[in-house]
Amino acid sequence: MTLRGNLVGGEVPLYFVMAPSYHSSTLLALLLNNHPDLSSLGDTLPHRRLYPNQRCGCEARVRDCSFWQEVHRRLDADRFAHSDFMIPAYPEVSKDYRINSVVARSLTALSLSLGPGVWKLAPRASSEFLETFLRFGEVICELQQSRIFVNNVKSFTSLLALRSLLGKRARIRVIHLIRDPRGYFLSERKQNPAVTPRASGRRWLAYHRRVEWLKHYTGPEGYFRLRYEDLCDDGEAALAQLCRFLEVEPQPMCLPVVYPEKNHVLGNVTRFDFDGQIRPSLGWIEATTAEEQRQVLAATRPLSQACGYS
Repeated sequence: MTLRGNLVGGEVPLYFVMAPSYHSSTLLALLLNNHPDLSSLGDTLPHRRLYPNQRCGCEARVRDCSFWQEVHRRLDADRFAHSDFMIPAYPEVSKDYRINSVVARSLTALSLSLGPGVWKLAPRASSEFLETFLRFGEVICELQQSRIFVNNVKSFTSLLALRSLLGKRARIRVIHLIRDPRGYFLSERKQNPAVTPRASGRRWLAYHRRVEWLKHYTGPEGYFRLRYEDLCDDGEAALAQLCRFLEVEPQPMCLPVVYPEKNHVLGNVTRFDFDGQIRPSLGWIEATTAEEQRQVLAATRPLSQACGYS
């Protein structure tokens, strides 16, 4: 995979999993890694304030993991010591993290409507972001001997900045991972008992509407909705459809870790106990009241209804 080689001309393929927290994106990364042509790393970019002590899927700390340290070396990530992440998650137009994301989002929005010329206002930041982000995917595939890197950074700003910088050359493929909003509410409430059904439902709806909106840039052929419940019901069938979307040959993937050399996933701690089984998360049925469930569904319609959640 040589994405940077296409910067002068030609298509640049970009693959993203888009999902909020509590949607089993870590599980999906583990499953994708069971295909020889695919690589995925869960919560992709190690956070600088966390990653020295963050545990990699190989169980070593990121600072001690030979894989992550090689990625760090090849990307010369020391030059981004001021960044929140190992490499910038979006163009760093300011060294002040308090205003950088706001400015980056504003320039991204302008460039999507006015064209990539807007990035001439921040030429160094935009060029460095584009080349480093694409090189990141190349390095992952080189180290893991795979062909396609499926990014799980979950950032709309990252995806849209790449789209705005590449223009029509960006061939974006979005895997929209979605989960029953009632289960999402229960997961949120476990972290914050003050969360209300309506507030949780509104967050669920706002995020997933934004992902659906990305079809404006991907086209119908570049968008794939994957329900967590379909993975639970018949994981192999759901993953076979996903493989066809990614244009790789389907093969059994609901297995324990097949390629230990690719097991450098970051994210939910359940990754350490993964045995290949996909278990439905139905605790919300008994742990939430009928009224709470009704409020969640009311706050998430019509999308939840269209997804079969009722």
